[in-house]
Amino acid sequence: MMYWIIGILILIAIIADCAVRFKKSDTEQDQENKQDKEKSIDLSPYKRSYLLTKREYAFFKSLKPITDKLNLHILAKVRLEDIVTVDNNLPYKEKNIARNRVKSRHLDFVLVDPDTFYIKLAIELDDNSHDNKEAQQKDEFKNRLLEKIGLPLIRTRDTSDIENRIKEALNIK
Repeated sequence: MMYWIIGILILIAIIADCAVRFKKSDTEQDQENKQDKEKSIDLSPYKRSYLLTKREYAFFKSLKPITDKLNLHILAKVRLEDIVTVDNNLPYKEKNIARNRVKSRHLDFVLVDPDTFYIKLAIELDDNSHDNKEAQQKDEFKNRLLEKIGLPLIRTRDTSDIENRIKEALNIK
């Protein structure tokens, strides 16, 4: 009788081992299929582009000496999702809706402390495209969001008086 029990236990162990190996093979096969799909994606529509428009780059060049003097670093095109988190206690659907409102938006320029990378100020370089109703609604959302999280925001169309506006926003004399 004892031999039967030992035999059954060995058989169960062999079956369990085979099941684990079979499952592992499926997982590895899924990974290979995923890699094959990634390799088959048509890459012809994609082209390298500039990070900043000519206007944004000109603004950056004007801003750089000011931030150097104030000991701040400039980050360009920072995603809102990288500086704003959504409350994890929200129900799943509400959390996704809130996340979707920020995930595809960015700030033109963010000024940070060079030692801690603590975000001190955001700058939005507005142009004529911000004059239409839809853009104004998006801008208003961004304004209210940054105000809620306590991040100062400067909206400007050019560099005129930008140094004084930065100093004022950061309470620098």
